[in-house]
Amino acid sequence: MTAGAVEARSRHAAANTGATAVLDSRGSITASLQTGWDALDLDSTTVSITTVRVAHWSTVSHVVRRCSAGANLLLDGRRALWRERLMRASGPSAWVEAFRTARRDCELPRRRDRRAFLSLMLSRAGGIPSMIRLYHLLDGGADRAFLRRSILRRVRTPQQLRLVRNAFGSSSDSALIQQVLARAGEGRGKLRALRRLSRMFPRDFDLLLQLLEALEAQHDLAGARRLADRLRADPMIDAGIRTAIGEMFLRMDDEPEARRVFSEIVEFAPDDALARRRLGDLYRAHGWFQEAYRQYETLAKIQPDDPSVLLLLAQAAAGAGRLDEALSLEQRVAQTAEPGAAEGLARTALLWSSVHFALLRKAAKEAHDDDRLRALDSRMRRAGVLRESGDLRVSLVWSHPDAGLSLWASYPGLRLSRPDDIDPEMGIEAFNVEEQEDGRYGIEVRRPPGRHLTTVEAKLVMVWKEGTPEERIEIRPLRFEGTTRAYAFALTREGVSEAPLSRAVTATRANRGGVQ
Repeated sequence: MTAGAVEARSRHAAANTGATAVLDSRGSITASLQTGWDALDLDSTTVSITTVRVAHWSTVSHVVRRCSAGANLLLDGRRALWRERLMRASGPSAWVEAFRTARRDCELPRRRDRRAFLSLMLSRAGGIPSMIRLYHLLDGGADRAFLRRSILRRVRTPQQLRLVRNAFGSSSDSALIQQVLARAGEGRGKLRALRRLSRMFPRDFDLLLQLLEALEAQHDLAGARRLADRLRADPMIDAGIRTAIGEMFLRMDDEPEARRVFSEIVEFAPDDALARRRLGDLYRAHGWFQEAYRQYETLAKIQPDDPSVLLLLAQAAAGAGRLDEALSLEQRVAQTAEPGAAEGLARTALLWSSVHFALLRKAAKEAHDDDRLRALDSRMRRAGVLRESGDLRVSLVWSHPDAGLSLWASYPGLRLSRPDDIDPEMGIEAFNVEEQEDGRYGIEVRRPPGRHLTTVEAKLVMVWKEGTPEERIEIRPLRFEGTTRAYAFALTREGVSEAPLSRAVTATRANRGGVQ
């Protein structure tokens, strides 16, 4: 009996399937357990050896066994075989065992083969938590590094990013951080505290972002650039951090570097639809409409059946001054709904068309171009916009992906509340009144509290009696910068005027020490 045995798999061309031999401790064949070993030539046989425990303690013997039949298949054939095995396996532990078995059976001779198997495992895992479990179960530095990069590319939400950071990075003590920063105050003291904390918690990206902001605030631009370069080199930073870095360079009047940072959002994930969408939105928010249009064109190739991309193309075209093209694209989306039942994305397309028609009609009225007005009236009716119109429509529109703006409205004598038409993904919210009452309607546009260094621009488009001879159009540009957190207006039949902020906003302002 033996304390251990060694199995070896032979890929000798002349060896029969399943042939097994026992070798003595010097490596010589001593017995054939199955037929087919008469002509075995060990000098011309490729043998791989793995150790297998057996329950005994006297002598050591060795077993030679050939590679699996799947080892001779092309990669596509092996991929189908692995997929079938993974479907039969249950859970990350079983998938990792299937990977180890394939590696032992000579089915993963190259790095490309291992990565193909690992990609199948990730697809089988589905969610980020299961992917992280796979990462922890797997051995081998190169394979784990590939899994780590692949998991990072699949992160889509802040919740997923937190899971990944907890798995791959070090955790930080948020209570300690808040306590230290509260004692440090502002200015140079806060900067020194942030530097100490960032050395204690080098993987806390929110802390590093605060340090970047503090360096900029103290005009240490060289230090801010060095930290920005360090962050950009880290694969775990998200698109939001790259956005903040790029906009810091814009505030430094370094537009070329800002564009390079923005482009990094898609550089390592060119087929990532969310990354491509964010980049297009950033270009549009900063007035680079032609570049935004090209990003949305690429997005349309990635998601050819997604009608929302047509709306994004429409907004980029409108920003570039091609409002007729924008209206045509929006009409295509609006026509996806059943006649007389505009909802969802089709409703959003009609709301955007209403905004663009308002811009065109206002320009035509100011130019006293009656022919243009008649043509726009006809086109509005064909587009179906007038079917959805009433006595008053207030639309809030914006472009920046991190704007976080919200529209609040109230009927006369009632409290402010959120309107029915809300589509922040498409950068539009609207308050519609079919029959306007006497009295004052309240309108408020809010930006949530927080550290907002980026300036966000928006428009409030107000249309009374849309498409009628009594139509009146008012457009108010809004700019959120510094401590600005909200705008308030009062609307009546006669027009619009500025109004005091609501108690909800002023209470928040008081609680935060005077910041709106």
